[in-house]
Amino acid sequence: MSWTFDVESQSLYVRLSDEAIEGQIELDDGTIVDVDAEGNAVGVEVLRAWAQWDFRAVAERFELSEDAAKFLELLAVTVGNMAPPRQTVPNEMTELVQERPSSSANALDLALA
Repeated sequence: MSWTFDVESQSLYVRLSDEAIEGQIELDDGTIVDVDAEGNAVGVEVLRAWAQWDFRAVAERFELSEDAAKFLELLAVTVGNMAPPRQTVPNEMTELVQERPSSSANALDLALA
């Protein structure tokens, strides 16, 4: 098994076996499974891999080995932890937003005061 992760596109590709890819099955909006001629999973592409993705759905639907399922789980956690921290609004900005006038008339009154 091998994997690649593209930081720029946030896409993960996991190669589960060396079997030839004969088709693809889209599990959801963002998870595509490459399958061989018998319909066995040979690769998994996950778009927006920093978001949580359901590796269990792949493991269960395609009856992956325990090792392959654990590998997907490890990658899901690892890639999820690679996500950049979310930006937070400083407390001062939150207070300013909360104090903002609720209508344009109020804003005009404050500007003239």
